[in-house]
Amino acid sequence: MDRRTFAAAAGSLNVLDVPISIREYINEKGEGRRFSLESFEIRHETDPNRVVVDLVIGPKGAEQIEPFKVSVVLGDAAARQLTDALGKMLASETP
Repeated sequence: MDRRTFAAAAGSLNVLDVPISIREYINEKGEGRRFSLESFEIRHETDPNRVVVDLVIGPKGAEQIEPFKVSVVLGDAAARQLTDALGKMLASETP
């Protein structure tokens, strides 16, 4: 398993893709730094069947770096878990 792969659900390929320059920045100077979510996009891809979540991240605080994109790719099993969790949350908020 490489550094980009994580197990969000057994049996499906899930990938967290962070630009290498940002990984290096976080490894070198990341202590105590915070980042904020500027925007996001969620899309369904059919070949292969997966859900991709793109997060545009910006710095929080005085130090400014260029915004960067982090992608979370969820295979079938993890995407199904996400769908189920969102469905339950939305159902509980319906008046």
